[in-house]
Amino acid sequence: MQCSPREFCARIGIQRPVLNAPMRSWSDAVMATAVCRAGGLGVLAGQRLTGAELLEGVRKIRDETDRPFAVALEIPPRTPMNLSAVRRTVEMMSAVLDELGLPADPAYYETRLPTSPERFDEQFEALLEARPAAAIALCGGWREIYGEALEARGIRLLGAATTLREAKVQRSSGVEAVICQGSEAGGPRENFEDDARAMTGLCSLVPQAARATRLPIIAAGGIASPEQAMGLACMGASAVMLGTALAATEESLAPDAYRDRVRYASPSDSVLTDLFSGRTARILRSPLYDALREAGSTALGGYPLPAAVFEPLLAAAKRCGRSDLSAWPAGQSVGQCAWRRTADAVEAIGSAMIGIS
Repeated sequence: MQCSPREFCARIGIQRPVLNAPMRSWSDAVMATAVCRAGGLGVLAGQRLTGAELLEGVRKIRDETDRPFAVALEIPPRTPMNLSAVRRTVEMMSAVLDELGLPADPAYYETRLPTSPERFDEQFEALLEARPAAAIALCGGWREIYGEALEARGIRLLGAATTLREAKVQRSSGVEAVICQGSEAGGPRENFEDDARAMTGLCSLVPQAARATRLPIIAAGGIASPEQAMGLACMGASAVMLGTALAATEESLAPDAYRDRVRYASPSDSVLTDLFSGRTARILRSPLYDALREAGSTALGGYPLPAAVFEPLLAAAKRCGRSDLSAWPAGQSVGQCAWRRTADAVEAIGSAMIGIS
């Protein structure tokens, strides 16, 4: 039987069935706290944090609220990596790196892979120490050894899926709810079993996953209005996760140029590319993206090898206010992002879902 939004809230100990997406570019403890205070389940994006930074983020949330929150971690790839791809990416981007004052030495980036099994183990130890209400697995499922350790500390397991097959894998890994990322979603695709090109929209994925897993389904991707959330609840969603819809709120870390884009862009302004990390992501078109595509560039190596170079490059461009050198994540809710405060979105969208439970 479908878990209603009201029942989902009762299980988790929240008032509104809304989560913020773990947007590592635009969200931090401030946004997670705002979601918690509005009655939702705030999510701290832990994907790129050190163990110490993760614990500091958790401390900031707990200093401001005693409500439940979650921490998201990325399951790292465990396949051998050919670091020669980093060298080729540095060579391709050397002129831009020099312009931004970044070194054009491949050795500098080879030691700065954004994710690795070693970094994950450090993050996981911090997660166990932090003891949030829930832990979210991105790009994979919780292995048994991790799941058992989390459950022993009373931490609920959640996991992301992009296809019906992945939703079933998450169920097998022992999660209590599946976050179904539709093809409309911004940022990186969280696929791990199926190819990123095997995209499914929420209107198809949510009812199929709800029926097949019999678990609460958290719908994510292109959601920005109460009407969308209500429709997804009718299809089987127990909660929703908001990403781009919150990117222009007061609590977002996004630059002003990005806020303007997501308010006034159209869904067709977002594109899918693996150029910047080796993992397919939905971003807003930019002069940097267009130049790379016109040059016939492709991702050099699989995830996370290109990200070792592009993440520092894009961060430096952001500090310099270079919106032309951007790869801003954005879902297909662009043009609908009129929420001023995070709480406004959580309260309106969450209350609408509760109202039809």
